[in-house]
Amino acid sequence: SWDELDDGDGFLELAPVASFPDGATPDGIQDLAGNVDEWVADYYAPSYVEASVVNPKGPDAGDERVVRGGSFAHPRPNLRCAARGHALADERRTWRGFRCAYDAK
Repeated sequence: SWDELDDGDGFLELAPVASFPDGATPDGIQDLAGNVDEWVADYYAPSYVEASVVNPKGPDAGDERVVRGGSFAHPRPNLRCAARGHALADERRTWRGFRCAYDAK
């Protein structure tokens, strides 16, 4: 079931970026799940090649894009950076943001 919204963490819905530094990954990356789910660049397909592929990409085109992570509006099992969903590109939700990322040098 969907969790009820509460302000037990000090925020009813969205929290400011980096509000929970104790939740950072070992590499120091913050806010990968729990605040908003996030649009990523890939178009959505129900499956993708997984075997021995680093950073598999979606199809070259499509109607839907991939969203990753879980938000304040999702149940606990979805509160992880690897959670994968999909949505139409023009679909807007209060719990959805986007990831700004770049390739490491």
